[in-house]
Amino acid sequence: MLTLLLFACGPKDAYELSLPQLAVRFNAKMTCSCVFVSEQDATYCQEWTRVDPDIAKATIDYDEQVVTSRALLFWSHEARYTPEGCTLE
Repeated sequence: MLTLLLFACGPKDAYELSLPQLAVRFNAKMTCSCVFVSEQDATYCQEWTRVDPDIAKATIDYDEQVVTSRALLFWSHEARYTPEGCTLE
């Protein structure tokens, strides 16, 4: 866990985004597309979008059609369903 945290907070010369930032964005967008575009159930979508290390967890708001993904207490991102598909906010 410490290694992951050091990697996430370390120098960002190679990439503008850290691993947790990429993980929450990927998780939010893909879970949103899976649930609202492909119309799959939440259990299937959460397994389908799981990556290793499994640091991002998604919360699905069916009323607002928004997926919020969080990782390691510091990072979060949302994806919203529109008629054109899911977009990151």
